[in-house]
Amino acid sequence: MPRPSPDVLERIPELRALCADRAVAKAVASGDPIRIYRALAWARLMGRLGAHREVADDLLRHRYRFARPVPEGLVTRPELPMAMARWLLAWCAAGAMAVTLVGAGGWLGHARLHRTVHVVNGFGQPLDVALGTTRVTVPPGGRATARLWAGSVHARATAGSVVVDEGDLAVPAGTDLVVFNVAGAAPIFVEEVIYQVSHAIVNLPVERTRLYCGVRLVTVDTVADAFRPPPASVGVSRSWPYHSRRHVDVLGGDDANGVDLCVARLERQGRHAEAMSLRDIGDQVAAVVGHDVEPALNQVP
Repeated sequence: MPRPSPDVLERIPELRALCADRAVAKAVASGDPIRIYRALAWARLMGRLGAHREVADDLLRHRYRFARPVPEGLVTRPELPMAMARWLLAWCAAGAMAVTLVGAGGWLGHARLHRTVHVVNGFGQPLDVALGTTRVTVPPGGRATARLWAGSVHARATAGSVVVDEGDLAVPAGTDLVVFNVAGAAPIFVEEVIYQVSHAIVNLPVERTRLYCGVRLVTVDTVADAFRPPPASVGVSRSWPYHSRRHVDVLGGDDANGVDLCVARLERQGRHAEAMSLRDIGDQVAAVVGHDVEPALNQVP
């Protein structure tokens, strides 16, 4: 059995368990992260990973962890492995067996076309959300998930008798993270977190963080930490002293009033019509919920 490269295992410790597969272990011993990614993908498609399938699936969804450093002048840029769908199509076009394409197509079709959509509620009241035939209830300032096929889906969100948001969403097939930000009311942000050899976190300047106020459909690729804090430290290779992770979350957490934050943000950006529309929706939701709750409160002894 080939001996794994300690440098690679330092960066991706989950590979230790997967090295029970000989082909994966040989790729890890080479130290080439892109070769490791392909060997891991092939072992997963052939069903050789047994109880470690979920670990492999999680690694394959995050290609950035297999980035290969490529020097360009005075800087080094990361080269990501080709996405599984593109790699398999290229492989098949070169003359691979048709039966392999059929076996891989089932897994790729499920992974790339059957998507998890995060539904985020920036209002202070619960919302009933219908995405096609799928229905979810999203708590105040909270989040729920729905499994949908990629493509166009009709979305409708209500709070009591008020229609908060209604319209079609184009759910993409090839993006890591898909978020339905109901009425664009939640201050969803995307930031890059940089780690150094010292394991100290260095955040990029605030102006490099993007805030998605007023955006209904948020799609972000190569996401490492979605709606959870990034880790305090990660294993960083000595030959590549910097490591970045893309973090997506809601500004202020679940307790924040997303409508007020986004209205203020839109006003500062000069998007006054959008700010006024969002404020009106928030007032309608608060008024309807207050009207529905008041009779029940009056019955409390």
